[in-house]
Amino acid sequence: MNFQKIPNFAYLGAFNASKMFEDYKAQVIALYKKKLAKGELSNNLSSPTEGKLKLECLLVFESRYQEILDWQILRDFFGLPEERHAFKPLIKKIDRERFKGLKSYLADNKKSPNNKNIELLAFLIDYQPRPYRFDEFEIDDPITTPTDGDDQADGDSGGDEDKEPQPKFWAKKEWKFGLIGISALTVLFFLFQVIKPVKSCMYWNGDRYEPIDCDRKIFERQVIALDTMMLNHFRLITKPDTMTMASIGKVWCVSIEGEYKCFTADGKYPLFPYKELKPLSLTILRKHFGSLPLIGQE
Repeated sequence: MNFQKIPNFAYLGAFNASKMFEDYKAQVIALYKKKLAKGELSNNLSSPTEGKLKLECLLVFESRYQEILDWQILRDFFGLPEERHAFKPLIKKIDRERFKGLKSYLADNKKSPNNKNIELLAFLIDYQPRPYRFDEFEIDDPITTPTDGDDQADGDSGGDEDKEPQPKFWAKKEWKFGLIGISALTVLFFLFQVIKPVKSCMYWNGDRYEPIDCDRKIFERQVIALDTMMLNHFRLITKPDTMTMASIGKVWCVSIEGEYKCFTADGKYPLFPYKELKPLSLTILRKHFGSLPLIGQE
């Protein structure tokens, strides 16, 4: 087997997955248009503005938030909450400008929204199943709705009998073959992983985690399984004197031989994993970082 060609197969698999997400996006948008035409949407979604979309997110979260369907969508759009399901404060404080892209698309359909906006729209209109997963997504029973600029009714060819039908990449007859192809690509991808390991581990470099091949060894450093959340968000605060009262509840600390180390996310102290981090308190802030005077010393 010529393993040098495996990356090309992986590229084709990525292309197919990307095409499937385009189908998912079309399904979400089609459901939005269908509900809009039937008058099933709230005023916030029927005539959206940045402020109305923000309000609708808050209302939908409070009325029908489901962890399995919605946690990833809300985390990707609003950020990681301090507690597992505490998205309400994040929704309230987010800048309305973050909704500008989705509002513009719903208003004129001229620009294609990014993936986060599509998933947020799926959350707002209760499209299911969500979020997108290539191994679960199906288009066997697509939602039919007129597309922009299409003046012909369903099933009306307009008399253009000579026009060739547009091919559907994931039509019913091709679905089984596509599934077989994806399975084959998955097998080849994992074979490639065995031959050429990817960076699926990480190590602590002193102030953050760095990705690394699992078979590599770093002197006096523990190599652990890759955690994308920790890799992207867990940082040592190297200038703790800049912390203020606004940092309380957003910073986590641990005492090491009487000296406090603080980090930007919850977790365990990287050098001593048995030590759990605790939220920064007003007492610790005053006593150990001198950001605020102690009571009686003002």
